[in-house]
Amino acid sequence: MTLVKEYKAYRRAYREMNHKIMEKYLKHDQLLRSAKLLGVVQRGTMVFENEEETNVLMDFALHEYREHDKNAIALYREKIGGESAMERAILNALLSSHTSLFRISAVSPSESITSLRDLLSEGQPVRLLDIGLSQCATPGFLIFVRLVPYKDMFITSGISFVFPPGLERCLLGKYEELCGKTEPDGLSLERFVYFFRRSREDGLRVIYQ
Repeated sequence: MTLVKEYKAYRRAYREMNHKIMEKYLKHDQLLRSAKLLGVVQRGTMVFENEEETNVLMDFALHEYREHDKNAIALYREKIGGESAMERAILNALLSSHTSLFRISAVSPSESITSLRDLLSEGQPVRLLDIGLSQCATPGFLIFVRLVPYKDMFITSGISFVFPPGLERCLLGKYEELCGKTEPDGLSLERFVYFFRRSREDGLRVIYQ
């Protein structure tokens, strides 16, 4: 089986795992509280600017919203666990995921690989396996994504905020201010909220065909 075929099979199992977690541990109250944190609630109703923002909410609610210091994924693994080796691997990968802002440094559509440079840390360059992104990504542009470990590279959780290159200094400067007034244990949540709101203001809408 080729890497891309393996990736597609993993991606299907990944989506099914997410649905299981959402059905078990994401009730309306948790979603509404998550939506309020993102700023997409008006007069008690969730209001989205486009269809993709519903996926943003789900990603945020799954990974960033916590009760008693545990997100929905951690609760699912603790209470239910995976039904197979692949499900257990996916749960571990989800709990090891993280978000950051990256600069696209190179693209290889034939390999479905996009190379990224992490702008919020001094980590190693990232190899991202994503069929859709590799077909449309442009070097120099900025992308905020959640990286999920996969083999010796990464995949995304399915959401992304894309910004033009000219915004890099401004985005990083405001993010540094955010870091200065945010406790470490709350930074992941605040980072997501910050880049989501900036995406609404200055981001580029990306639709994969």
